[in-house]
Amino acid sequence: IALVLSSQTVIGDVQVLDTASGAMKKLTTFNDDLFNGLTLSEPEELWYSSFDGKKIQGWILKPTDFDSGKKYPMILEIHGGPHSAYGNTFTHEFQWMAAKGYVVLFTNPRGSSNYGQKTLAANVNDWGGGDYRDIMTGVDALVARGIADPDKLAHIGWSYGGYMTAWTVTQTNRYKAAMVGAGLTNMWSMYGTNDIASVLIGYFGGIVNPKTLPLYMERSAMTHID
Repeated sequence: IALVLSSQTVIGDVQVLDTASGAMKKLTTFNDDLFNGLTLSEPEELWYSSFDGKKIQGWILKPTDFDSGKKYPMILEIHGGPHSAYGNTFTHEFQWMAAKGYVVLFTNPRGSSNYGQKTLAANVNDWGGGDYRDIMTGVDALVARGIADPDKLAHIGWSYGGYMTAWTVTQTNRYKAAMVGAGLTNMWSMYGTNDIASVLIGYFGGIVNPKTLPLYMERSAMTHID
């Protein structure tokens, strides 16, 4: 007998696997209230050209009753890292939002780990620059296709995704709602107080000092909050 944590749940449910027969018995029901009656959607891969011609990968999750003749409110979610990457995987919050009638767009801007070293390093000294434009080009692509309602856009993200959310809403008024999760809004303050300050050193030219401080400040959402 083996205990197995189910991987496609918010909190892993405990199941017992009979290794002889292969039979699985579920022991807990942590997520039943969230997933009961929820119709799941299949992610669709999207490739589009960014502002400089770079090919950017994204994924779209549509409501299961999607109507191609209708424009939908769209939620854009950005991953953490920034050296992470989205793929064709189960994400509970994306499924929940799609089931509630939203189109969900999640993209891999430059700095993501799925393109190779050159693109992985393309946002060094450029947080909020090319990566921001990669993301916005993806939004433009779905608006142009008649999928996303340009008047009903939301932007969310955690960690680096939270940084990009905070940055974005100080650069454009296109989004009607935003949620910054575990976000970085003041980069030089984060460097001085956070337990992972060393992450910023490679992206902002080194430790905070008179030479690097202008970049830390310029690419902070708080600098542009007005």
